[in-house]
Amino acid sequence: MTSMPRTSIVACVVCAVSCAPHTVPPPAEHANAAVAPQPTAEVPVPKAEGVYEVEGYTVERIYEAPAGHRLETVQLNNAGEIVWTEWTEESSQVFSNRRGQISSGTRNWGVDINDSGQVVWQQAPSSACTPKCWTILLDGEPVSKLGSYTARINNLGEVVWDSTNGIWSHRRGALVPEPSAGPEISNEGEVVYRRSGAVPTIHSTVRGELGRGDHAAVNDLGEAVWMRDADVVSSTRELLAPGRFPDINNHGDVLFSRRNEQCGSLILLNADLEETVLSPNRCLLILPGFALNDNREAAFITLEGERYSLLLARPTVR
Repeated sequence: MTSMPRTSIVACVVCAVSCAPHTVPPPAEHANAAVAPQPTAEVPVPKAEGVYEVEGYTVERIYEAPAGHRLETVQLNNAGEIVWTEWTEESSQVFSNRRGQISSGTRNWGVDINDSGQVVWQQAPSSACTPKCWTILLDGEPVSKLGSYTARINNLGEVVWDSTNGIWSHRRGALVPEPSAGPEISNEGEVVYRRSGAVPTIHSTVRGELGRGDHAAVNDLGEAVWMRDADVVSSTRELLAPGRFPDINNHGDVLFSRRNEQCGSLILLNADLEETVLSPNRCLLILPGFALNDNREAAFITLEGERYSLLLARPTVR
């Protein structure tokens, strides 16, 4: 999210916004989706079990999932509330670090949250359900027709999503009447998204086509960032750094992953283009779908062995 960072990323993580999944993802599908983080050049300083320090940041394990459970799609608002999806063999549910389980039913995923604590996600009645019967829920109540996915919400409470026939808003109706995916909405109401085609391109409902690429995010100042090949690019600053799956806040800080042949890392790039590596000094898998807020806090999910953990990085000095 912009001030509510987004990514989604269940059945087609590498193309998290580049394609709408065609079946509800089964509970063990991250082998090809995970981004493996690279050992940092600077060894983090351990503080306590589940807590370590990097330059200017304290990183804490907020939650470790039970064996056999899978975590994904983490989002974080400016009030410090974190939401995510947790999968088991029987179901997938939406959880909050403050409220516990939010959703009910069998299949829920693709969550987002705004600063008021309103939560949106997509729901299917069963794992056999196709996208034709998926719907978007706002605080547990449906706001879309069937055949909707990839929900996002801004601080004004406006919900947007994609479907087989474009990008929609629950207040403004059809925003993009052609095949498109991966909407992200700012608090100004600007929506960025990926338009389908032989060459995927990022578009804005305010400024039109922005460039070739995938997985876009936008802040309230109108700066969009997205992934172009293995680089992160900006609508105002052009090429930023090598990386993937970016998120941006209202200070112009950008959070993204970077990887080489062995491992990778989670990087926070500030407005002066200075990098801070937030991932620990070992080869964990960092899943796409990490989130950054305006307090420069970052939430992300790691996989070590077969155990998933939710981590929160906080600046030691504001």
